[in-house]
Amino acid sequence: MLIFWLFLAAALIVVAVIVFSSHLTFKLYVSRVRENDKIYIQLNALFGMIRLKYEVSALMFKSLEKGLKMKTSQINENKATKMNDTEDLINLDKIKQYYHNFKVFLSQISNYWEWMKGTLSRVKIKRLEWSTHVGAGDAPETAVLTGVVWSLKASLLGYLQQYVRLQSEPKINVQPQYNRTLFTTEVVCIAKIRLGYAIVAGLMLLIRMMKVKGGIKTWQTILSKA
Repeated sequence: MLIFWLFLAAALIVVAVIVFSSHLTFKLYVSRVRENDKIYIQLNALFGMIRLKYEVSALMFKSLEKGLKMKTSQINENKATKMNDTEDLINLDKIKQYYHNFKVFLSQISNYWEWMKGTLSRVKIKRLEWSTHVGAGDAPETAVLTGVVWSLKASLLGYLQQYVRLQSEPKINVQPQYNRTLFTTEVVCIAKIRLGYAIVAGLMLLIRMMKVKGGIKTWQTILSKA
């Protein structure tokens, strides 16, 4: 019996070491070429034993009133099978509801931004590439537009560097297209965080929610309305 418990304890220690030493890796890919959009987030954990992919398979703008129709797919890449497909219509009312839920969510968490900054400080960006081609059909207007896009990218990159660690030099470029009207962009970002720290961060978030009166109950209400 003693040998069994020793074996079980050793097995649990090995599992804990594997879990806490592995990384949770995120890959974000965004591409827009003319009217064709491709967006997906890929998650890898436990040295690739868990591989999930969330893909926006279709984007369709209905109207200003109806909003944007978005179809997403969840894919288990270990088995190369789709787990589910969902469709959602994002309009002004839905955006207002999301914003309201987010404000309620923040009100139910003690020192949320402190937790967020601490968590992001553990995130490492392995690869960041952002390429954009812009053209306004007129050389002066294209030059101005190119400068605006460059400024936007530089501002976003500077803001990002305040919170996460970059392990390699970002590859950012903007290519002006003076002879035609065009906008294409492609973003590739690969980030990672130790799985153990991600688990600890999740537990810390749960504890902060429990410290606020009605925190967990309010969060469940928000999820039911999402």
